[in-house]
Amino acid sequence: MAVETGQQMQQLYQQFGELPGVVIELHKALLAVHIHNEAATATVFLQGAQLSQYQAKGRPASIWCSDSCDYKAGSPLRGGIPICWPWFGDFNRNPTTVQASVPHTQDQVPSAHGFVRNQDWLLEDIKAVDDNCTILTLSLAIAAGEHTHWPHATRLEAVFTISTHLTITFSVHNLSEQTVHFTNALHTYLPVADISQTQVTGLANCRYLDCLDDWREHHQKGDLLFNGETDRIYYDAADPIIVKEDDKPSIKLHSSGSKSTVVWNPWIDKAERLSQFDSQDYLSMLCIETANIGEDAVELAPQQRHQLTVTISTAL
Repeated sequence: MAVETGQQMQQLYQQFGELPGVVIELHKALLAVHIHNEAATATVFLQGAQLSQYQAKGRPASIWCSDSCDYKAGSPLRGGIPICWPWFGDFNRNPTTVQASVPHTQDQVPSAHGFVRNQDWLLEDIKAVDDNCTILTLSLAIAAGEHTHWPHATRLEAVFTISTHLTITFSVHNLSEQTVHFTNALHTYLPVADISQTQVTGLANCRYLDCLDDWREHHQKGDLLFNGETDRIYYDAADPIIVKEDDKPSIKLHSSGSKSTVVWNPWIDKAERLSQFDSQDYLSMLCIETANIGEDAVELAPQQRHQLTVTISTAL
């Protein structure tokens, strides 16, 4: 264990180690906070402010994370809820306004999903509200000119409420003197027993862009079912979105500050090519991502704040 990691772990123990239900953990190279209260358990990594596990007491797990994760510094986990910002997916597919806010050249196109997924965030606070509710706050300060692909002074904050349900609020505070544009997503991986027997309600009659059909626009007819690779951006989805399987507890997602919903499953061929992902993992996971993408890119004026929130609950 590196001296720096060891010192950081010791500091976190001194700050938070005596709080009820709080354990500071080391997963290979990555530090995490594990929460256990009367209502639920959860694990949040400092790298990327990425939650990897959440389970309400007496209910199945609500979050999926691959057993093939390598827990290496600079490598976002495959699963949980990665935070994607200030662009989503393929950089070149982001609106021109977003690309203009991100310095780049055609020879050095930024990698997918932004850069905050592999940054070390600051664990600012852990608050035990009561026996059934614990709130974690993590932040990432970006000074003007500090980052190659984001020269604007900005403060990011991720707040995790661990209770009978899971709520995550991702805030962006523009501290610069100019308007900025970005796309964002809470890239949520959900567990399913069998993707071929899974259906998603709340998307019927929505228009969507099919990323596997050259981003052409289509309209959803009825509930969404799965029989192959799926990569779609839905607009104006219902609230909540519900993931259902026969004889299994459903998972419900409520959101705010979000106008786009991404649905993704890599299926057979792509599963073979993904890092930190077993070739059979596609059978037991589904991404439903709370987002602002494409035409829903956020325009944020100086000194203003934008919040993106998702609440996830599992039926009994």
